[in-house]
Amino acid sequence: FLGAYSCFINLFSEDLEKITLVYEWCAAGIVSQKKVFPPLPAPVFPYYISILKQLKNIYLTDIKDLPKQAKLEKKWAHKLKVKSLIYVPIVYGWTLLGTFGIYSKKLQKGWSEETTMYLRLIGEVFAKVLLRNDPKSAL
Repeated sequence: FLGAYSCFINLFSEDLEKITLVYEWCAAGIVSQKKVFPPLPAPVFPYYISILKQLKNIYLTDIKDLPKQAKLEKKWAHKLKVKSLIYVPIVYGWTLLGTFGIYSKKLQKGWSEETTMYLRLIGEVFAKVLLRNDPKSAL
């Protein structure tokens, strides 16, 4: 799928303090992160969160391109052996619900603007489905 080794959806708690991996696809031979990591506190990823709160995409062809202030994110990427990634915010209205992301673990990968646009569209569809299936959203 798009030259990726892992594709996933993370959802935030309402206060954006916790991140939970809720859906994941992995290529053959790639260990599922869902089985390994419990829900995480959002402060583990302060640089990513600061960008996502602005409802912007995170697009890295090379993890080495992360800025100095992204020390925690760089450490996490090295631990997971991620070479490239893209995170697209899942948004409903102006509310950040989560992220739709793709990792490349075996090679550096660039994704086109068209791919980013499609991922954003997929994120919007997921947002509507998630809210439709959430009994609290009907209130």
